[in-house]
Amino acid sequence: MNNQSNKRSIPLDEFVGVVEPPEKKVNNCFKDNFEYIINNEKVDAEINKRILEDGELPDELEKTVTTKTNITEAKPNIVKEFKADFSRKRKVALLLAYCGANYSGMQKNPDVETIEEKLLDALCEMKAIRAEHKHEFLVNNVNQISFQRAARTDKGVSAARQTVSLKLVASNTFLEDVNKLLPDDIRVFGLERVTKSFNAKCCCSGRAYEYLIPSFAFAPSNDVFSPSYRISDEQFAKLNRLFSCYEGTHNFHNFTSGKPFSDQSANRYIISFKANKPFECQGHEFIAIEISGQSFMIHQIRKMIGLVIAVCRGHCPEDTIEKSWLQAKADIPKAPGLGLLLCKVFYNHYNEKHCNDGLHKPITWSEQELEVERFKIEHIWYSIINEEIKKSPMVTWLKTLVNHTYTKVVMKSPMPSDYKGKNGVFPEIEKVNS
Repeated sequence: MNNQSNKRSIPLDEFVGVVEPPEKKVNNCFKDNFEYIINNEKVDAEINKRILEDGELPDELEKTVTTKTNITEAKPNIVKEFKADFSRKRKVALLLAYCGANYSGMQKNPDVETIEEKLLDALCEMKAIRAEHKHEFLVNNVNQISFQRAARTDKGVSAARQTVSLKLVASNTFLEDVNKLLPDDIRVFGLERVTKSFNAKCCCSGRAYEYLIPSFAFAPSNDVFSPSYRISDEQFAKLNRLFSCYEGTHNFHNFTSGKPFSDQSANRYIISFKANKPFECQGHEFIAIEISGQSFMIHQIRKMIGLVIAVCRGHCPEDTIEKSWLQAKADIPKAPGLGLLLCKVFYNHYNEKHCNDGLHKPITWSEQELEVERFKIEHIWYSIINEEIKKSPMVTWLKTLVNHTYTKVVMKSPMPSDYKGKNGVFPEIEKVNS
């Protein structure tokens, strides 16, 4: 009998109300420096330091700093006020959130609509970047604006806290202006000045994803597709036990495409992999799965979840997960992209190295937590749940699991009869030990 003690019921139209505002925090570097930077001599020292580092001219200082007296009277967030008004192109980080349902991925792609194209169009229209620089980046792959994203997202995949870095001209009304030009399913929630060497991808020390999925996907029987299904405590515990198998460093060459076992880049470190307690919405039960790691390969998360679903529904034994890390190629199903979203990106190393100087704020986006969570629920979760209830893509995908072998690679096209691979063996067709 199912135990409902771990359930919480959240009607879809009340999602916004479940988000509580985060505790207000003052970054230590602001608090420590505030009392120290209270006289004009210290302000002069900070200004001179910025001139040396960023190459600013003395006649531009009035545009960058309000006045010395204003700084001494300001609140503890003087770092933000110190760099809020830019007089020329600067390197910045943007906090970006979007629902990917209507787009063919984050990264630029000719002839289809992408998040990057929409963002750059808006930046160009508000004259934050030059039109020719946008064209060179989108068409000719010439990156004069130093544009970089923290993570790629596939077609239909969303992001609650994507970070991009680029050089642009911004004003104090930048966020308001850019959001007026963006569609409702794309928002820019934050802007921070960063060092010239900052790269949203290379400086990222970790990424966290969510996967929202109906609980019947993990039913112990292959013929269960009903939204009335409620996961039992026993099955929920098994689910988290299987997910924990992925934690640590493993060779995930079978969870992506185009990487052999010998490719060292197939080794990835998973920090945590867990399912949160289920909740109910419009008669369906959903589970939000959280995955965090240093970095992920294309399709990796969707295949990790796909394999656990196959184990839960009895298509393959539990030890298939550990055998998938061996050299032999395995046939692993890829879960639908609908439920996947980039949840957070982390810049721990960058923050420790560059954000104790009183000039740069840590890239944590903690001040935007409430409005980002609201967007995630109102736009991303709503879109995923609404699509699942209306079109049942998970049910359609579950019915394809019987077509996978799990323990060997299926040849997509026949080899020529006279073909011989290395040492006379056909490549990547051998079975996994079973």
